[in-house]
Amino acid sequence: MKTYLDYINEKTFTFLIIFTMFAIPSFELIGNLFGMKYFFQEQIISILGLINAYIILFHFIKKIFKKQKFNFVLSDFFIILCFVFCIISLIFSNNFYKSFLGEYAYSETIFNVICYFSLFILSTLIKKEENKNKIFKSFIILCIFETLIAFLQNFNIWPISSFFDTSSHINGHFAFGLTQHCNFYAGLSIIFTGISAGAYMYKKEHNNFYLILTCLACFGTLFTYTRIAWVGIFSILFIIGIIEFIITKKKTPVDFSENIKKFLLLIALFIICFLITGISSGQLIRDFNNTKNEFSDFESIGTNRGRIWKVGLYSLQFDPLTGVGFDDYRHAYELYPTHYDK
Repeated sequence: MKTYLDYINEKTFTFLIIFTMFAIPSFELIGNLFGMKYFFQEQIISILGLINAYIILFHFIKKIFKKQKFNFVLSDFFIILCFVFCIISLIFSNNFYKSFLGEYAYSETIFNVICYFSLFILSTLIKKEENKNKIFKSFIILCIFETLIAFLQNFNIWPISSFFDTSSHINGHFAFGLTQHCNFYAGLSIIFTGISAGAYMYKKEHNNFYLILTCLACFGTLFTYTRIAWVGIFSILFIIGIIEFIITKKKTPVDFSENIKKFLLLIALFIICFLITGISSGQLIRDFNNTKNEFSDFESIGTNRGRIWKVGLYSLQFDPLTGVGFDDYRHAYELYPTHYDK
């Protein structure tokens, strides 16, 4: 007879990962349809995080009861240490109430972080190829769906505008997918582009499909008109280049030649997408000039992110071990001697 612990297995882990992947954009879509900003976004992430963490905890309990070996990977130890630091930061926060509940309408609470961390750990527990393929196919489905929306948004065909900085998104033709901002979608679309490019490089079947999808996902990323999108695209090429360098140590030049051709084609594809998007929109010149001007003033680097880093580094002298508190970066601004808008 099966017990409760018997259902905590790799099949369950796979379901949780895939359900989380689809649940978040689904609730975002519902919110968009009803004109509700960040509809249930924090809540669904928090709930899923707690469920995932609960399953992981009982997975380890099951291992202990059955005296099974723990198969940790290096990233698991890093995630566990990060979680411990989050708890310390929460406990010693300068404003425990805010750190626990988060910044109003724009929060990143410890429950959100538990969701991210639990997904990382669940992913390392996936060993069977069939389950990995299910997760991979889920990424591809989401890539197709969100990239299509990004294209519609770029040409102002998508009927729903972003509720966060609406005018900029409409006037600038910024793609934001099923998120509330082009910056948010840029990070997500970089993942889609990287997965599609990796599938084109290393999967043996459907190469033409993955090449076309990589091209579309790349455009979807660049349609956010953010500099992080451009950095992300070229980072994908950098990572693939490292992988190919490692492969050369294990394969003969004949085996490697096919990958070299694919890699060179990807480089050409990304550059063409980059130039088409950047030149046609004028964004390439604007971002080049903005970047050049920002380097003359550290605080303005990365659209004033230099100022954010400066304020945060200054606050370390007051709380060097615990930080100012979870989701309470406003306190760092209060500590800084020069007034800045928070």
